Amino acid sequence: MNPPASNKPRRWTPRNVGVVLCVAGVLAAYLMRRGPSELPTGSDATDVNTANVGPANVDTATKGDSIKRSDDPAGQIIKLTMPAELHEMHQSVLDNDDPRLEPWRDVSISVFDNEELPARLRIRGQSSTKFPRKSFHLDLLNKREVWQSNKMKRLYLLNLAFDPYGFEMRYAYDCLGALGLFPSRNTLARLQINGTDQGLYLAVERPRNGIRKAHDDVVAVFRMSKARYELRWAKEGLSSPRRILRRLEEAIALPDEQERASELSQYLDVQGFSQWMACCSILENGDSTGELFLYEQRSGDQRLGRLAVMGWDFDDLGRESSRPANIIQHPLTWACESKLEYCILTTPPLFRGFRSTLKTLLNSKFSEANIQQDLGRVAEHLADLDPSIQAKRERRIDAFEDRLLKRRETLLKELAK
Repeated sequence: MNPPASNKPRRWTPRNVGVVLCVAGVLAAYLMRRGPSELPTGSDATDVNTANVGPANVDTATKGDSIKRSDDPAGQIIKLTMPAELHEMHQSVLDNDDPRLEPWRDVSISVFDNEELPARLRIRGQSSTKFPRKSFHLDLLNKREVWQSNKMKRLYLLNLAFDPYGFEMRYAYDCLGALGLFPSRNTLARLQINGTDQGLYLAVERPRNGIRKAHDDVVAVFRMSKARYELRWAKEGLSSPRRILRRLEEAIALPDEQERASELSQYLDVQGFSQWMACCSILENGDSTGELFLYEQRSGDQRLGRLAVMGWDFDDLGRESSRPANIIQHPLTWACESKLEYCILTTPPLFRGFRSTLKTLLNSKFSEANIQQDLGRVAEHLADLDPSIQAKRERRIDAFEDRLLKRRETLLKELAK
């Protein structure tokens, strides 16, 4: 069903194509489109001044490197060569405990018309194993230049099973990257296996490698998984890498609100975490738990550092949570359920900082003009890279944009109370 009409201004983009016939017979196509209840909610929440909990200046400051990718769709093809029986196995429906998922397999790979090189490959993901097109974890054996002079060794090829039109994760990662919350280099590409096109994939640097590449002071990387944190990497020789997590848990449990806010700010980049929470709320991320990396940074001879934030796997946008019974009900959030998020919402000085961060993002990165411009840029790239479903994709992006603008309006009204 087509989305309702909108009053937003029309603008020239590579969508809603209008074809103009030139005298010389050359077609010049220009695309134009329209253009829990006890938690504090209002602006009168307790106003306590606490360091490091205010809004970010997202217009002028970023944390870490910006996303690097190829913006030229020509030649944006990743070619894999593997034994036919291996490819046949990949196309079957596999259970997560299937032993065939575990072993690394020898393949060869060519990225964007570069020379063909040996590599190793294994299937990754959980729910995506049920799809004929699998997601892959690639080991390039050595650090190699893959695109835009970027060298990397570990690479994920994500099948976009829950993002069939290819724009949601790309848009979300652009937004997170602008805030310094997504350091992994990534790009959209078409995948070929043994010469057969497999469609659109997202090629992305393995998160812990992207984090360490962007920040040279990282000593440990964790992934939030439901109620626990999985250690994904620790610096060689680092003793007790989970000590920072114990301090975090102790801070969350403190009864005094001011002391809790101060301690939590000492061990966590509260501003970055609040930005991630705000992005999840604005984009209506229906599956945020388990989709977050925390990494400890230390400077000099520090014995204990501070946890920074990286978002991950934004492929459930505009969707309700699959675990509604676990959700913390609050008008300014969406599908959040972790103790850390609950602590932000129930600690007045931290909640005040979250409100300010959310308002700042709604009036900067997620202003109406920026939403339209950023989605138009993603649509333009996809129109060149994957034109076969362009008309359907345009309708889906239109509907996504309308929903995003309505969510923005809802949140601004709530913040004004």
